[in-house]
Amino acid sequence: MGHDLIGLHELEIRKEKGAFSNLFTSREHKHAFLAELTGIIEASNFVLISCLIDKASLREAQGMLDNPYHLALGFCLETLYEFLQEKNQQNASTHVIFERRGKREDNELELEFRRMCGGAYRMSIQLPFDIVFATKQANSVYSWLILSRDLLA
Repeated sequence: MGHDLIGLHELEIRKEKGAFSNLFTSREHKHAFLAELTGIIEASNFVLISCLIDKASLREAQGMLDNPYHLALGFCLETLYEFLQEKNQQNASTHVIFERRGKREDNELELEFRRMCGGAYRMSIQLPFDIVFATKQANSVYSWLILSRDLLA
């Protein structure tokens, strides 16, 4: 099973940066792109699983005992598994895609991902998930699950 990746970062589209720096030939072209993208999203049948961690509140409540990214990862993996159970697909191999951040951060995230998929979390069962890292420059479409660590930064 494969996957197809692209990062549609709102800030990059809006500010015309990165892959979008030379894409639009005019303001009208940009508006047409956004209208078409909005239409595709509205017409698409998909499920978005996300988690927002208020790091300031977490810090107040716990000090920084728990890594906020790892907390979000756990919530999202559990929700994904429950969704797959509803569809009777919980044993299917599922790719979970993360945007690359840096060697140390990616290694820490992969270690936590594999620990959780091995059963070290609330549900205490093995999860049939595979981790895939994508660069911001990847030129394809995200599938299955997007965990945007940008929302937590």
